[in-house]
Amino acid sequence: MFEPYAQKRNPAKLAQRSASDYRKMMIAEQDGRDFITGSPLTDPVIDHDHRTGHCRLILNRVTNAIEGDFNLILSRVAYREDFTPLLWEVYFGFHDTLYDELYNAALERRNGYLKEHHFRFILKQFAVYYAVRFDHLNHLEYYR
Repeated sequence: MFEPYAQKRNPAKLAQRSASDYRKMMIAEQDGRDFITGSPLTDPVIDHDHRTGHCRLILNRVTNAIEGDFNLILSRVAYREDFTPLLWEVYFGFHDTLYDELYNAALERRNGYLKEHHFRFILKQFAVYYAVRFDHLNHLEYYR
């Protein structure tokens, strides 16, 4: 699936010249939707894990910025492998302060518009997103 988009000299890595075609292919695979928010992909970027270097999914630019904020906030209190259970705990009301910090970060990225029920949906989606080992699914490494 990813082979046509890989570098010739390093077949595990996305070729920069193929990034646009890779993005289009992944958008089609995702039915044109941002996995985290469920919204149409209107400003799509290739999200990748800065720790492993592997591409994950295509997200809207704002969602990708929220992911970066969440990663920073969660990294202060947990190891990366503990993000998923921690987010479920936040979702179920066990960490009010952390909930507020994550909500405020997302609210700021969305220019003050984020309903509580939509934020809870986003929390669930991030809990799932962080659980997936994209490096084990033969996703390409990002070209940078």
